Amino acid sequence: MITTALATTILSSVVPPPDYLDFQILETPSYTVEYSVKWWESSDKYIYTLLNTQDSLVAITDWAVGDAFDLDLGFGNDLDPGEMESIILFGNGFGYADTFGVVFSEYDSTKVFFDTIAPATIPAPGAIAILGVSVLFGGRRRRAANS
Repeated sequence: MITTALATTILSSVVPPPDYLDFQILETPSYTVEYSVKWWESSDKYIYTLLNTQDSLVAITDWAVGDAFDLDLGFGNDLDPGEMESIILFGNGFGYADTFGVVFSEYDSTKVFFDTIAPATIPAPGAIAILGVSVLFGGRRRRAANS
């Protein structure tokens, strides 16, 4: 008992709690999955987890979150009932953005869409350059006064 309490205290001091935590239960008539995402601002680290619960009737074959990742679980790597998959991503230091996710099973052709977060994207250098050029050359236009 004391060993467990000591180990818990040590681990909680080493790994801080996430700055963002989301947990959702996604259900269809054929499967139930538990989805979670954790994000730590100090490291811009994301942990995505998907559990296909024991009471599910079919396997999950595809799982995606916005532009962050698209995980095709086909060819014998399906997420069978009772199995869990986790993905760790590191962002670019710009925090997170709201996006959507999808869970799909080819066995019954059902999709479940859900709201979630993903690493924020960095604007392309070309887009920033175009904005700069438009500011430099976009001056004010004056209309000729009507007399």
